[in-house]
Amino acid sequence: MKLVRRLLFAGLAAGLVLVLSELALRAFALTSAHETLLDTDRDLTGYFDSDPQLGWRMHPGAYPEDPILRDWEARWGTGADASGEVPTNHRGFRDEELPREPPEGQARVMLLGDSSAWGSGVRRRDSFACRLERLLNPQESSPRPVEVINAATPGYSTYQAIVTLERNLDLHPQGIVVYNMISDFGLGRGTRDDVFYHDWANRHVSFLGKLALFNTLRELLELRMASPAQGDQVRVTFDHYRENLESLVRIARQHEAWLVFVVPPVLEDLSPRSSAGDLDFQVRNAAEAQAVRNRLAGSRDRDSPMPARGSYRCAMSLVGWEHDVPVLDAPGYFRTVYFRDPQDFQGRDALFVDQVHPSARGHALLARLLLPALRERLYGQQ
Repeated sequence: MKLVRRLLFAGLAAGLVLVLSELALRAFALTSAHETLLDTDRDLTGYFDSDPQLGWRMHPGAYPEDPILRDWEARWGTGADASGEVPTNHRGFRDEELPREPPEGQARVMLLGDSSAWGSGVRRRDSFACRLERLLNPQESSPRPVEVINAATPGYSTYQAIVTLERNLDLHPQGIVVYNMISDFGLGRGTRDDVFYHDWANRHVSFLGKLALFNTLRELLELRMASPAQGDQVRVTFDHYRENLESLVRIARQHEAWLVFVVPPVLEDLSPRSSAGDLDFQVRNAAEAQAVRNRLAGSRDRDSPMPARGSYRCAMSLVGWEHDVPVLDAPGYFRTVYFRDPQDFQGRDALFVDQVHPSARGHALLARLLLPALRERLYGQQ
């Protein structure tokens, strides 16, 4: 009888510990293995919430302090003008609150991407999402004929773009702009995104999958098992990157939405010594498509922990050509504009605030590049 009581007491004590641990994890939102593993902006972490499927999302109702913008404004003495800033909406987007159903006659375009699309380094009004919205709505009216929804989030890869799109299809986007690449070939700090995201839809279906304690232990175990074997690798291999783009195409087409892909530019593209492999990625016909397939199939990047940027650009161009999705060559466009007069893009007038994030002037170029493609799909005209 004493043994039964002891076992019963031990069971109750263990159950109490588990319940308290579960409540503590939920109440204090301890950092998940996703956030420890994946490369988010350390200075922005206070504005992220843990998310069991995305890893992290922007905290609703926040005015995130952008250290890249702060440093840029301090460097050039441009001053901190916060006019036009809005708190992140309830979905965590750097955008105004949006009704679920668009007003009658309004078209919605959703932007997916990472910190460059989110607008790190620029004020919200200067981001290409806001610039596009103004260009597409030249006359003040309510509601706006075209709403450009900035659903980008710092650090997001194409895996997270898929989740973001599927979660927010209730906003009924008519078009989708995909600006994901740089975070995909960022270092994964010991493992790749597919360890976490390939089965995101199934992870939380079971009873155990809904428990914070179970998910935390599972993630830590996966991290422990993956790290020694893999070391530092890109977050998304270009094979998975290609598959993810195809998934975005499939989801969009299922919901009768069109897409536009944008190849993100980086500062290195403006160098006269830029790698030809990084710049030669366009696919315009069947011969070029086959050449790109051969290049990807025979690439040493397949076995490299740090593949070249050009492989990802080729993958995006190939998926675009195969699925009739426009692929906008932002690196080429930036080079064309820049080399007309390089001296015109120095100092505070530079096209980038750092190695990867466009400046306000760079965002203006991106908006100008995107505008004809969006007009053609929205109105059938350029």
